[in-house]
Amino acid sequence: MSNSNDQYQVPKAREMIEELNKRDCCLSTTTLPYRKIPFGDGNYPHSGVLTHICKLEINHNSNCECLCGIQFKGWR
Repeated sequence: MSNSNDQYQVPKAREMIEELNKRDCCLSTTTLPYRKIPFGDGNYPHSGVLTHICKLEINHNSNCECLCGIQFKGWR
């Protein structure tokens, strides 16, 4: 059974991946657990884990930042 708001069906996901592949990025990642995952117009009773990949240039000085806006401490 598929949820129409499922993140993997959002067409923008492919564009986000292509943008990451255009340059030398940091590529540090973090995986965070969520009790409610926001889809579009509100919070739906869905939980799980999401992996965030840093979009910044390699060797950046600030916190890592995912395309979705989440900031996290990266490491190498």
